[in-house]
Amino acid sequence: MSRHLSFWIGVFAAFLVSVPVAVGAWGVTKGFVENWVAIIFSVIVTLVAVLVIVLLFRGQILRRLTGRAEASVEEISSTLISGVSAAMAQDRAAAEQAADKLARVTLGWYAWSNLYRWVIGTALALLLAFASFTGTVLLFEQIAKLEEQTQVMQKQQELMAAQTGFMEAQTQRLQEQTEAAAMQNEIMTLSLVNQLRDQMLASIETQPLGDWLRSFGLAGVDEPIVSYVTEREACGLGFNQDHLLHSQPSTATLGAIIELTKSDALGGRVVDALRLLTQDRNGGVVLGALLILDKIGQPYLESEVHLRSVMITDPVFLSNQAYRLVFQASYVPALFCGACHVHVGTSVFFKRRQHSLSGFGNVFTRPDPEKPLNGITVLHRADVIPPDWTGVRLNKGPHFSDDFSAWLTQQEPGPVCQELVSLARINPLITPMAPGASPAQGAEDR
Repeated sequence: MSRHLSFWIGVFAAFLVSVPVAVGAWGVTKGFVENWVAIIFSVIVTLVAVLVIVLLFRGQILRRLTGRAEASVEEISSTLISGVSAAMAQDRAAAEQAADKLARVTLGWYAWSNLYRWVIGTALALLLAFASFTGTVLLFEQIAKLEEQTQVMQKQQELMAAQTGFMEAQTQRLQEQTEAAAMQNEIMTLSLVNQLRDQMLASIETQPLGDWLRSFGLAGVDEPIVSYVTEREACGLGFNQDHLLHSQPSTATLGAIIELTKSDALGGRVVDALRLLTQDRNGGVVLGALLILDKIGQPYLESEVHLRSVMITDPVFLSNQAYRLVFQASYVPALFCGACHVHVGTSVFFKRRQHSLSGFGNVFTRPDPEKPLNGITVLHRADVIPPDWTGVRLNKGPHFSDDFSAWLTQQEPGPVCQELVSLARINPLITPMAPGASPAQGAEDR
């Protein structure tokens, strides 16, 4: 009996364990399995309760089934002896009665001794089977949760990929907007360059050199500034009065633009525009931009500043000492920039302060006699002429007072009149003029 009972308990346990496996598609039948868990739990609780009741009323049950509730080994042995004695005495009725009693006593003894153990074992087997089933259910539940979590993570990855694509598209749009804004700023800067240039040009005076000199009240404008007369040759140089020169912008215009540089909205663009204007072809515009940048403390030092055909009517003061200025075909009577590097080419330059000078083809007033530049050098009587001075003395015109003397300084000595003609050829501010001739006659000679 115990073997058959263990078999059926094993079959029941295997059924409980195989239920979730037999169901197959766990995700589809999840609700069905959850209902079965409640039903199986109810059945097991009922069976355990029945077994407890059977255990409590085992005496009455065994008495009804076997006629006896319990028996002892002594009673079995005495009944067996009685049966054997009856059989030996050939008392058939007594032997049959003893055998029947033996069977009942034996069955009562066996049932009484094994019923308690069977009830406890069966109840434990049922509980263990339910625990196994519950563990299986929880395992499949965990697997289902993991699958759901995996799906959620996949969706999250898809969302992150979409978000990454959106961010890349947004970054690209921002770059395009930045480029468009930079282009718009450049266009606005160019427009501002044109507007500032027009404003400066409106206040810049442009006149021939002769009119400028007459407006200053200078003497000897129509006469040679220097001449050279010998028995064999006579030549001279005078001002080319028709050459156009540009003044710097008016003080009012410069002040208005300086105020624009202080604007929060336009200040930066105005400064950028002024930096571009330092490379303009009009020397007056370049000088105006240079003065404004120097005034606001943002000097243009990136490259040389070329000033072409400039007439400096008012003294120019530059506070920064690192400018690299290049004057071309200009008349510079008053420049104050202590340690600036100044290159003067084919101009008329009046040196008032110490500069780092270089150049050629100029008319210089009071340069360093120890470092003469190729051209016409005009010295004051207080200047000390070095012993190795190689300049050729020239006759000066009334443009210079009696306190000055004029010299031709050459890199390589040559015929004086030929050198003067070459100097007039490269310097547009002067023209060949014979001693005692007018500018018109000098131009014909040229």
